[in-house]
Amino acid sequence: MTAIFAGMGGNVVMACRSLEKANAARERIVVEAEEIALQYGHKAGKVEIMQLDIASRKSIENFVNEYHKSGKPLNVLGMPSLV
Repeated sequence: MTAIFAGMGGNVVMACRSLEKANAARERIVVEAEEIALQYGHKAGKVEIMQLDIASRKSIENFVNEYHKSGKPLNVLGMPSLV
């Protein structure tokens, strides 16, 4: 799902507990998103990572504060799996 959103031009923030696993997943997602974008003749969106451990209230607060500071809109919130 993430690669499809990014491949269709959407900017995606992956909220993940493990940055190491997230970076590995991000690399695969970016490649797939670029392939999708090429098929449809447009530019892929950005895929970023932010740390979030939903078992930690402090982590949630930090994530929310950092995302809010970014000024980016939140158009879709998806949580298909935890990384």
